[in-house]
Amino acid sequence: MRIFLISVFCLSLFSCNQQEAEKKEDVVLDKVASSDTYEKYVAAYNDYKSCKEERPQLTQDYMDKKITAEEFRERLKVNGKACNIKRDIYNRYYRLLQAEFDKEAEAYKINEE
Repeated sequence: MRIFLISVFCLSLFSCNQQEAEKKEDVVLDKVASSDTYEKYVAAYNDYKSCKEERPQLTQDYMDKKITAEEFRERLKVNGKACNIKRDIYNRYYRLLQAEFDKEAEAYKINEE
């Protein structure tokens, strides 16, 4: 019976600590998600995603003989360069967002202690 009571006590204690940790994480995530950097990150991601989605359409246009082989190569080249630039922008915003998250998490951790 003692073991049962001790295990129930330990589980309830662990459960409370886990809920507090989740609340702290939610506060930090809310601060970061409402930031200007996050909005720019989402815009950069969507821009990069739309760039990647252009390639299948280019291929389909070539297969349907809407564009010539030369136009296809040129458009793929331009699309590749544009996507690389957009990927770099997206990655930079991702790193900025990570740094902002780490900063907020550290500040929140210091304030809680």
